Amino acid sequence: MKHIELTEKSGTVQLYGFVVSIALYLVLLTPFEKLYGKTAGIGDKPALVWIGVLSVFLLGIGIHELIHYLTAIWYGRISLTDVKLGIKWKTLTPYFHSKVPVLAKKYRVITVMPLVVMGIVPYIISMLIGNGWVLAFGIVFILTAFGDLFILWLMRHVPGDQLVQDHPDKIGLIVLSEE
Repeated sequence: MKHIELTEKSGTVQLYGFVVSIALYLVLLTPFEKLYGKTAGIGDKPALVWIGVLSVFLLGIGIHELIHYLTAIWYGRISLTDVKLGIKWKTLTPYFHSKVPVLAKKYRVITVMPLVVMGIVPYIISMLIGNGWVLAFGIVFILTAFGDLFILWLMRHVPGDQLVQDHPDKIGLIVLSEE
């Protein structure tokens, strides 16, 4: 079986993420400001609020990975023994990893689910109710899903019926082919 790696260097992904995050932040914030005449800013809040925001952010990153995990088990039909949640202590990065290949169409859903649940849905709700805190939550978790969006971009030419697997060491995935 042939293996094709679709990967990118960490520094490159971080640079893309930084540039895209700034642009995306402005794009996502503008409609809310136009609709409600206010921003999601928390700059004038006391330190206790900032501690709460940081706590929600850190907890949210873990929940983001848990959503990948649960989606892989439920939708991807990957067994509990073949999925792994953990923390890369060297970089303090939580991660989800599937030890087995899955169809690309299922991999895409597993990859995008935290973005939808924690980013897009809260963002839409904020637009409907005009709440800046919900807006901030949605934008933060849209931006933190950049790595997932990058993976989806890497696999944009992979057919849905192709088997793919997380790359065990690099940012990206492995496409499995019988050719």
